[in-house]
Amino acid sequence: MLIPFRYKLTLIIALVALLIISLAFTFVDREVEKEFRIVIEQRLLLAQDIVNQRMEDRFYRLYGQLVTASESKLTQDVLTDRLLSRETCDDIIHDEILPSLTQADGMIVTDGDGELLADSNQTDLFWQRLRKESGFEDGIAGEEAAGLIVLDGRWLQWILMPVFIGDQLFGTVVLVSVLGEQELRVISRLTGTELLIIHDDAYLATGWQDHENKGSYDAKDDERLMFEDLVMNTQKGSYDGIATREINLEGERYLLRHILPPIPFTPEFVVAQSLDSALSFVDSIKQVMIVIALAGLFIAAVLGFLLALGVSSPIQSLQRATRAIADEDFSHRVTIRTHDEFHELGQAFNDMSESLAEKAKIRSALDKSVSHDVAEHLLQKGVKLGGETREVTILFADIRSFTFLSEQLSENQLLELLNAYFARVNGCIEKYHGTIDKFIGDAIMAIFGAPFDDAKHATHAIQAAQAMYQAVAEFNEEASDRYGCEIKIGIGICSGKVIAGMVGSSERLNYTVIGDAVNVASRLEGLTKEYAADLIVAEDTKNAVMHTQISDCPVDFRRLDRVQVLGKTVGLDIFQPIKASKSVDERLQPYHQALDLMLSQKFNKAVYLLEKYTLRWSSDRVAQRLLERCNDFAKHPDHFQKDYSKGIRILDFK
Repeated sequence: MLIPFRYKLTLIIALVALLIISLAFTFVDREVEKEFRIVIEQRLLLAQDIVNQRMEDRFYRLYGQLVTASESKLTQDVLTDRLLSRETCDDIIHDEILPSLTQADGMIVTDGDGELLADSNQTDLFWQRLRKESGFEDGIAGEEAAGLIVLDGRWLQWILMPVFIGDQLFGTVVLVSVLGEQELRVISRLTGTELLIIHDDAYLATGWQDHENKGSYDAKDDERLMFEDLVMNTQKGSYDGIATREINLEGERYLLRHILPPIPFTPEFVVAQSLDSALSFVDSIKQVMIVIALAGLFIAAVLGFLLALGVSSPIQSLQRATRAIADEDFSHRVTIRTHDEFHELGQAFNDMSESLAEKAKIRSALDKSVSHDVAEHLLQKGVKLGGETREVTILFADIRSFTFLSEQLSENQLLELLNAYFARVNGCIEKYHGTIDKFIGDAIMAIFGAPFDDAKHATHAIQAAQAMYQAVAEFNEEASDRYGCEIKIGIGICSGKVIAGMVGSSERLNYTVIGDAVNVASRLEGLTKEYAADLIVAEDTKNAVMHTQISDCPVDFRRLDRVQVLGKTVGLDIFQPIKASKSVDERLQPYHQALDLMLSQKFNKAVYLLEKYTLRWSSDRVAQRLLERCNDFAKHPDHFQKDYSKGIRILDFK
């Protein structure tokens, strides 16, 4: 469906306005969140300091009363009077000593061997847990100790003090204080943060608005899983050296700080605040901004529509003229009476129509002979029809075992495979300034240096060949899944002088090149399978590359043989291009030495060198093939005499 220009322009202006507003929204939202992160982090630091200070105050208050209790005559009586029964000792500390200790919720007295003398709570469960604490052993040894025990949901902080009479240790006194939710609530109210304390597998939390089970509780079941996830994240942050960490807890973002206790008396704890709750007021601001944004969008759309009306008439005139040109009516002219850029555009359009009318005459001839790209180049450069001598590089590429592919695939599959393959390699050739001359079944003939001038045509041909192998490797991943097969190609390249121009009849012309380099390139492509080399180039190509080598394509050349291809009367050296490197230099020397030994008919020495070479570079198929030939010549010297004449291999096959 055709959409008028004025509507498109209106939509574009509205979208631009929407983009600007969106960017403003994003910027404001980000800056507000940035500032609130700083504020929340300051609150978390304050909460951390308050928790540490309150725990320190609790410790020293309890410690002061522990000193009082240990110096009490009643306590010393319990420690020294062995005639007192256990029940009497329990009553003494429970009824007479403990009530005066406002900071203590429990008291235990042991003898010097760590045996229980009195317990104000008359329960063995805490006593059994206490005996397992490492600090208890320190107390029996005469040192002060402190710690924390979670028992049946109660958080019990304890301090132990050894009691000496003279220089003799008579026992220890332990005071216990219950850490409850009231303390946590006070801290939460003071700092506006949420607090979670942790010890072993127990969690005690306060705050955590917008979550189930508000207030203080000992987390169990689902809540336990929630806090275990929280603790895992915050502890990881602490171990990674991250002071403040952000996590997502049940869909809500929190900033947290995880603090490890400085002394065993203080529990491990987490202070947190919801970032989303702190930013909730921003939603109100956003609603106001949305109203303003909608009004701005409406105004922008109206202005855009009015502007579009002013340019739609010239565009419609150009549209009608374009349709006429599309129908090859090059006599059509457009008239635009406005005094602005549209008038200049109309004049340029009329000039283009005149130029197209001239080129249409030439194009009718070119369309009979060349591809669209070559035709455009000839039209732009003004190359006259006919032949000319040019120095070019010819590339032949052929699919190996194409007959096998033809038998394996249906006609439609084979055609799809070829078209997909040609599309891939065509891009490689064009990328390096080459032109496809023709498709010959499954083979491709490409020209570098004609009709386009290219001083580095030989180097570009090798770069294109390397790119073609890379493209085929990538294509095979798709072909393997879709067609159940892969393709392999061989490429031959030769440089030399050719006649480039139009060949054919007056009814059908073709832009091509004719010359010895074309035939040699075709023969070299046929030798790739014989020498197990994917790419073979002639000596002229190698020399041209060495003279025009470019920094982004350093290439070395491995000599493969000296051959006389079918149809030639003289020999030529053939080479395999290899990407230059230090390891390649190291490989080429022994390989070339072995090749020279073979050509000198010193087959056993060549075999010895090649066996060492292939042990080190076992994946080198070219060297493996040369080793096979040397082994054959060593066993059957007459085979060498049959193949070679005066150091040149005579080839009687394509």
